[in-house]
Amino acid sequence: MLVPPPPPTIPAAVHIPFISGVPAELMSEADLKHHRDELAVHLAKASREAAEQETAHKERGERAVLFDSLYKEGVVSRRELENAQRDVRQGEEDLTDARLKVTDLELELKRTDARLKELAAQKQPRTPSKKRK
Repeated sequence: MLVPPPPPTIPAAVHIPFISGVPAELMSEADLKHHRDELAVHLAKASREAAEQETAHKERGERAVLFDSLYKEGVVSRRELENAQRDVRQGEEDLTDARLKVTDLELELKRTDARLKELAAQKQPRTPSKKRK
């Protein structure tokens, strides 16, 4: 017996965006507003952390350049140079993670705002259209 091949794509039943593990469509307006407030606080904190990571990464880079010249002069050991270079690589990863966290929080905040706008639009009374003569 021959079996036909599966379809090229399997359609998803319903696409429901999730906000912090809970579908946005299932959250009440009060929950969404509370969640938005929490997101704003987290976003501000994540932005500060990203700025601090950027500053720290810049300092580590300058230190590694300094250690490279000091190593060539014989002032610092190879191990100290390697540690400084390792710190720069780790700083790059930390900075990337911090920036991704900020981006994720910004996207979640936008989705929450969009859902709140949808709920507000649903609440507005619709004006009846005037009959044409």
